[in-house]
Amino acid sequence: MVRIRVLVVDDHRIFAESLAAALAAEPDVDVSAAGSGPAALRCLERAAAEGRRFDVLLVDADLGGKVPGGRPAVPVQAGDEDGLVDGIALVTGVRTAQPQVRIVVLAEKDDPARAALALQAGASGWVAKD
Repeated sequence: MVRIRVLVVDDHRIFAESLAAALAAEPDVDVSAAGSGPAALRCLERAAAEGRRFDVLLVDADLGGKVPGGRPAVPVQAGDEDGLVDGIALVTGVRTAQPQVRIVVLAEKDDPARAALALQAGASGWVAKD
């Protein structure tokens, strides 16, 4: 049986853990969770170094907090534990480093303009959490 490796990236711990638990209940899904952009990047790098790769990332569009006016948060810097990176900026970084990963951006509400930005950044899809 082929297993699908999923990484949930959301700074709201209860949501991330709940989604990860629901996905982990599926027999063919291995799931991990990360609570920030830097944590997600470390998880991706560690998996790649071990010869494993994630198949799907589920990324919060507002990772790192609300992004006023839809502007991206400050991109994470290498080694910056507290660096902010919004979900769309994370999509761009992951798409560049690991183009085979499918990325679905999760958003608090439907926002066609931000959905278009996410898709332009390389996301495979956009899903409103509600």
